[in-house]
Amino acid sequence: MGLMHKALSAVLILAVAVGASPASQHPVKPVVKLATPPPTITTVTSRPFCSALRNNIGPAIGTLLQNDNIIRVGPKLLSDYNRAIANGENGTARKDMTLLQMENMVGPLVGNVKSIQKALEDPAVFHDPPRTADEKRLLVLRDQILAAVAMQNASLDIVNGLVTTAQLGEIQHEGEGIVSAINGDVDQSKMMGTATPNPLTVDPNAAGLPQDTHFIDPTTIPGLSLGYNPITRLNEGLKWTIAQANARENATAPHVMDAVRLCGGVKASPAPAATAAPTATP
Repeated sequence: MGLMHKALSAVLILAVAVGASPASQHPVKPVVKLATPPPTITTVTSRPFCSALRNNIGPAIGTLLQNDNIIRVGPKLLSDYNRAIANGENGTARKDMTLLQMENMVGPLVGNVKSIQKALEDPAVFHDPPRTADEKRLLVLRDQILAAVAMQNASLDIVNGLVTTAQLGEIQHEGEGIVSAINGDVDQSKMMGTATPNPLTVDPNAAGLPQDTHFIDPTTIPGLSLGYNPITRLNEGLKWTIAQANARENATAPHVMDAVRLCGGVKASPAPAATAAPTATP
């Protein structure tokens, strides 16, 4: 995990820097007004591939790393939440605070995923089908990053599904308590457990994001099945999606570095000069 973040962080810095014009790499000198402007000798043209790397790919990678930082705390929160339930702490501040922390993960992740998709699905930048070798490279990079985002989105679905289910359960119990108080019904057997919402009408694993070709079916995640699962199995599924996202990011990093090199962001280090072996003095 640490090595992946260092690699992609370095790629992000380089990707943002790539494409700067030569003039931007030197201090700005005061403009001297001339009676007759000098003629234009050369014109610097930015390579579209490098502009896309700086304006679209680079920001997408930065947001991808932000998502990793948010999702990384998910397994611990699920463990804390599960421990609170096992200890009979339903309705306590500790359980509610843990649920709130998980809920606070959802909003930023939803916004970040939408931001990445917007940056990588601009038809003016990513032409499909590609017309040139550069456009083909951009499509490969886009699909690799979106594949990693799909796994992050699966992690989001797990967390959001748990939060939504827990909140619906709390609302239902609160409603039952009010109705029981009005009717004078104190039969506790009717208060045990939370009814499972109809999966055909309620999808707790949806965060309001449109599905795309990179959507991860929850039934393909080890330990999960469509419906409701114990918290421990949800945690296992979350850890799996995190590992898969990291693997996809690691596979993407070398391709981004190659793209940066094409734009002059990384120059090969010169080979060390050979030194002659010392000769013995007669």
